[in-house]
Amino acid sequence: MKLREIFIAHDALLVVSPENNQSISSLLKNTIDWLSRDIGDGKGVNSGLAPFRGKVAAMMAASPGAYGAVRHLPQLRQCLGGLGVTVLGNQVALIHAGEAFDESGALRDAHNAKAVQRLAASLVEMTKKLNPTGDTGVRPQPGKTGV
Repeated sequence: MKLREIFIAHDALLVVSPENNQSISSLLKNTIDWLSRDIGDGKGVNSGLAPFRGKVAAMMAASPGAYGAVRHLPQLRQCLGGLGVTVLGNQVALIHAGEAFDESGALRDAHNAKAVQRLAASLVEMTKKLNPTGDTGVRPQPGKTGV
């Protein structure tokens, strides 16, 4: 339940994922599926939509190949959108991910680093615009929820 609490407490999601067989990784898909299940009475914070309601998401993907995992991003966009998440139109797909980082973990290519920075800035900006009060309207009520 800790992950559910973390999702509910935050206004935005930055989803960074590899691609498995041209699809969403099973770990990511199962995480989304389990978080979206109703718990308890299924109302308010117990709703399967509660972890996603009012959220804004940005997507990034990485792949050792030449496609940068772009084939699963439309599936992820559809999945998140179906749960009521506003998904930014721009995204980052990192090709040849195994060689993309230096010894310190920083991106080697300045263009890729700038793309990641721009996407993160867009996520923050859009989240502030869509949720200026920082209140998604869904908060755990101690003692009254399954969270």
